[in-house]
Amino acid sequence: MAEAGTIALAGARKSAGTDAKYVVLKTVVSNEGKASMDLTCSLPIVNALIDDQGRRFDTIEDLYDVAGNPECNAQLQPGFDDEMQFVYRVPKDAVVTTWEFSEYDLEKEVRPTLVNLTP
Repeated sequence: MAEAGTIALAGARKSAGTDAKYVVLKTVVSNEGKASMDLTCSLPIVNALIDDQGRRFDTIEDLYDVAGNPECNAQLQPGFDDEMQFVYRVPKDAVVTTWEFSEYDLEKEVRPTLVNLTP
């Protein structure tokens, strides 16, 4: 996890603004399922960044524009891994504590995985 005032988005630097910051989670996603998944343009991974006040933050739009992320509709095939950055814009004073993620599945309830991000 890293915090930044700006990020590289669509080949340019984008500022979070004076009252905000970006939180970037660098991950490796492994597709252990039976079908391909689109990491940046659909919902294969439901996720939220949670702070010490219990506030839940969504990723920024257009994750495919984040430098180093897979392109939109670049299907991660079963049995393969890909690097993925989840980026969130949060208030500057937010203290991030947890990352929550789960597989997107309409047929069954999926219990999310919680990752403790506190030092």
